[in-house]
Amino acid sequence: MQTQIPAQQTKQGQSQTEHKATQFQQPQFADSRPEFAAQLRSQSLMANSPRVAQPKSMQAMMGMGMPVNADNQSTVQRVININGEQITHASRRAGVLFHEVVVPWLETNGYKTYGIKAQLVRYIKEQNANFIGADQFINTFIPWLQQQTRVVKGGKVTPVLKKFTVTGMSRPAWSSELKTKLGFAGGDNVRHVIRNATLKRALQLEFENYTDSDQRKRRMIEIGNRIGAATDGETIDVITKKVYETVYLNEANLFSGAGPYNQIIGFSADKVQALGQSLIDSEDLVNPAQIFNATFEIVVEASKSAGITVPNPVTNDLHSILQHIGEVYNQYDFVEPDEIGDLIMDIGINFGFDLIDGRVDSDQTNIAERQSRLIACEVALQQFLNSNGVEGDLANIFYDFVTISR
Repeated sequence: MQTQIPAQQTKQGQSQTEHKATQFQQPQFADSRPEFAAQLRSQSLMANSPRVAQPKSMQAMMGMGMPVNADNQSTVQRVININGEQITHASRRAGVLFHEVVVPWLETNGYKTYGIKAQLVRYIKEQNANFIGADQFINTFIPWLQQQTRVVKGGKVTPVLKKFTVTGMSRPAWSSELKTKLGFAGGDNVRHVIRNATLKRALQLEFENYTDSDQRKRRMIEIGNRIGAATDGETIDVITKKVYETVYLNEANLFSGAGPYNQIIGFSADKVQALGQSLIDSEDLVNPAQIFNATFEIVVEASKSAGITVPNPVTNDLHSILQHIGEVYNQYDFVEPDEIGDLIMDIGINFGFDLIDGRVDSDQTNIAERQSRLIACEVALQQFLNSNGVEGDLANIFYDFVTISR
């Protein structure tokens, strides 16, 4: 944990109401942080200014350690005091307060940091209050923050304070330069050879395998440094997003291809894999013809969702595959579920691994080697996922992935 603003010991006999726990999880702060207090004092520009002197009645309230609102005060600007150190909204100490106190709380409790510094500045601008230490400040600021909202696209209102999840990260936008380089045309999708979902799930698994927030942050920094993502001085949500963007935009994994068919396999992959996994986990004998029909229906429904008529190239290919497998299995009324489940799982995984169209000249260069190296990364990622992160080191897997073209 980084250095915090010190939290002083309360005076003997002080009202117990000042120490009641709030409804959310609180971070633990040390009782004495002299080095940070010294940092705040060194930045003080107004410590002796008469413009921020408070009336005796207010000083008495501050001495009791109570947050004080002073709407009737004739101060030039509002300030908050933490252990007697004055912080205005425009001071450098507001930034220190954000990075040393607010960010550790957000990271420890799993919240996004986006937009929170602006809320802290607004909070300071609206307050004249005194706090004994970081604990009391956080216990006042966070409940206020939980009530704040902002307007997003479409006029919808959303809370400012939100939990951070890897799966909740939005996809980066494709630049016009990248589309041109990939030979992007009307009706195309920029397609991933290794699915976006595979990359994101691997990152999510690694993120969640570290339950301690400090260890998790160090691990995300380690992965970021390994793959060349700039992470210095960033918060954990920003670091993780930069790691994701680096692997998502890896040009060796991208090509332009027909959009509708890409959507069909995208809609189908997870559901086919889920069907295969359910069979692997089952103990009941199954009819192979029924399983093959269920697999085919998943892709038919995906085609409808993508607005593509059936039959189409994807359903035709799948029909041929299932027909070939059926020559072996359809002679049996019932088979072991895990045996047929492995086959269905493979079909789903293959939906999630694309083949480069080779539409542009750059794709033709070393295409076989590039595709084979991507296959190796896909295998490593699947092993990592299937073992819950035990098999393989994600930092090394991602490094091999982003350096395919080197």
